Amino acid sequence: MIIDRMDVSCLHSVRTLLGIGGEDDATLTDADILDAAVIDVAEWRVAEQLSDSEDVSSPRVRLAVIYTMAALLCPAMPARIDIKVQGIDNGWSRQPADYNLLESKLQAQADWLIHSLLTGPSPGASEALPEASEGTDGEMQA
Repeated sequence: MIIDRMDVSCLHSVRTLLGIGGEDDATLTDADILDAAVIDVAEWRVAEQLSDSEDVSSPRVRLAVIYTMAALLCPAMPARIDIKVQGIDNGWSRQPADYNLLESKLQAQADWLIHSLLTGPSPGASEALPEASEGTDGEMQA
């Protein structure tokens, strides 16, 4: 187990990465994030890429799992977000996020974290997470 199920800071992080606010448990509940189809699959995907000698308690491993959890939740997010609210006197609408693009970015960052753990940082390389960008053919690039 990489993520302690009692550690609520990962819940806040997943919500923040999805752009819904860390405290918004009405849109995305703790139970949804901690569902086995999310947290167990995320841990499995990350652990599968690690060598047997890697320390699974490393902050980078934990962070890779959190990014992977957020990526796994992306396909379900459009149905959870209220895009338009209409009141008696006024209304507002929220610009829908491109969750397909966000999913690609989050997974690319998780992959980068794992890769940097396995290969070590390159000399002179930045420790910051790479920004995924959309290439000319519409594919995500790290």
